[in-house]
Amino acid sequence: MDYLTRSLQFAAQNSAFRFHPMCKNLKLISLCFADDLLVFCKGSLSSVQVIKGVLREFSSVTGLHLNENKSQIFFGGISEAEKRILAAEMNLSEGIFPLKYLGVPMRPTKWKHEDCDVIIQKIKRNLHTWASRHLSYAGRMQLIHSVCLPKALGGLRFRNGQKWNHAILAKFIWAISEKVDLLWVKWINSIYLKGADFWSYKVPPDTSWYWRKLCSLRGKYNRDEIMAAGVSGKFCPARIYSNSLHYQQVDYYKAVWCKLSLPKHRFLLWQVVNTHLLTLDNLCRFKVLAQVCDWLDGNIWPAEFDSWRVWLASRKSEFIDQVAVMILVASVYSTWRNRNNCIFELSSKSAVSIASEI
Repeated sequence: MDYLTRSLQFAAQNSAFRFHPMCKNLKLISLCFADDLLVFCKGSLSSVQVIKGVLREFSSVTGLHLNENKSQIFFGGISEAEKRILAAEMNLSEGIFPLKYLGVPMRPTKWKHEDCDVIIQKIKRNLHTWASRHLSYAGRMQLIHSVCLPKALGGLRFRNGQKWNHAILAKFIWAISEKVDLLWVKWINSIYLKGADFWSYKVPPDTSWYWRKLCSLRGKYNRDEIMAAGVSGKFCPARIYSNSLHYQQVDYYKAVWCKLSLPKHRFLLWQVVNTHLLTLDNLCRFKVLAQVCDWLDGNIWPAEFDSWRVWLASRKSEFIDQVAVMILVASVYSTWRNRNNCIFELSSKSAVSIASEI
């Protein structure tokens, strides 16, 4: 395809060829997506004949031919008589807008909000299926309200969808401000900005909705914040996302997420210290923790869970401290599991038996 692209660019120097009016400033003649090719030119017979000659030469060199059954020609701003002449010249049928590419409708006019409905509906269906299959109502509520924070801030390192989306979109603003050598950046500067500074640019009332949405991010981030997220020529969305979170760091998160503990044990301890565990008020009534403390010859952690945050925050990175946390979380998990067995399976183990397993 590189050979074909170079051939088209060379042919564009022919005096008989005219660029598409929207592609003239960028001297854009073709776009390649995987094995698909889009070719643009002015709706004149001489321009179409130049393109036809390039495709004929490409076929003779490579043996690849234009599939007339899978290819179409699209027009805009010319008469019906001219359409028939150009379609006959290329021996292609006329395509009708909106054109669907990868399931998304494309049109020569401004992209409409409903054009994205097909994508939004697919995302919604996938999210609904995943949530209903793997999470209860209470689980979904907890996921929404309490986990969309980094672990250091007391969350589960899930990202807030809206804020993360804004952080990713900020990458486009950074690319425009840095004038990155990309086709779409050149297109924005040529068609929309026309030499104006992005940060002082006034959005016209009749502009496309997606460009208006992108420009609206200037109200969420300033120039310094976005430029600071660019490191060594690359944009880091995580940096600008982290700066948008205004929460106090919790001191106990390193102990809660100690790698010595099993993942399911860590998650339960996170629920305990954040008072999300429904059986939390019953933990102190069980004798398992006392049995484990006897086995360890002393009270390593506080008996009341209200003091566990302070105790976990005081743990250091030494191995002995990590072992103490690991035993605590294993004790909590075993007690919680036995309590559930009492309710749902009508079976229970003794405190001595559970402590022995721990």
